[in-house]
Amino acid sequence: MNELWQLQKNFFLNCKPGSDTTDSFYQNFIGSKALVEERLAIYRQSIYLSLQQALSSIYPHTAKLLTEEIFNQLTEQFLAKQLPTCSDLNYFGSQFPCFLQEKISLHDWPVYIADLATLEWAWHESIFHYNNPLIKSEDWQQCLREKGDQIILLPPKESSWIISAYPLHLVWQKGYDATLEQHNQLFYFLIWQKAGVRCMEVLTSDAYLLLNGLSAEKTLLDVCAEITNEVDIVNFPVLLNKLVRLSCLYLYNF
Repeated sequence: MNELWQLQKNFFLNCKPGSDTTDSFYQNFIGSKALVEERLAIYRQSIYLSLQQALSSIYPHTAKLLTEEIFNQLTEQFLAKQLPTCSDLNYFGSQFPCFLQEKISLHDWPVYIADLATLEWAWHESIFHYNNPLIKSEDWQQCLREKGDQIILLPPKESSWIISAYPLHLVWQKGYDATLEQHNQLFYFLIWQKAGVRCMEVLTSDAYLLLNGLSAEKTLLDVCAEITNEVDIVNFPVLLNKLVRLSCLYLYNF
């Protein structure tokens, strides 16, 4: 007879959707193989529904865009390939956008569906990331007066960038929109947590260049010198103040 922990482990492995149960497993239970399978089916269905509901809660806009029927079919296919490696389902489903990307060419779906799913995963994940503090206007002004060009600003800790040729925020604001079209410009979405609230901001290419430059822990003077040819230097102070106001930055080591 197997040890209890071995039975528990084997039971869990055989309850996973699509698991291939071996004959030796049935010997641990009373009853025929058919009866054991009937009992296992209850647990398998329960686990499958839990995983499917987890994906639906993480990707609600993606599910609406695809329709519930198609989304459920896709989650079934996804679960056949990708099962949780962690008991906390909040961390399950990060590969779903890549899974969608692989299937776009085979179906008549909106071409931005994988980008939308990527944005939704970043939004979901941000709630478990670092809680960035707010930069108060008076603190910012004081630092400018006292430290000047020695100030080092950084993008929010554990923030995520999503770059897309599609205005994905319109799907969030207006729901399903089949007329969403590709633009000549790129859209830069910054997702982070500040003061206990999840935030998403659609930023300009200038803001993106500035934030990327600041990520190397350089002073404002150094960053300004490097991006002068790419960013409208006349609007640099306005852009910087906007990012501070949105708390898209935090003061480093001050």
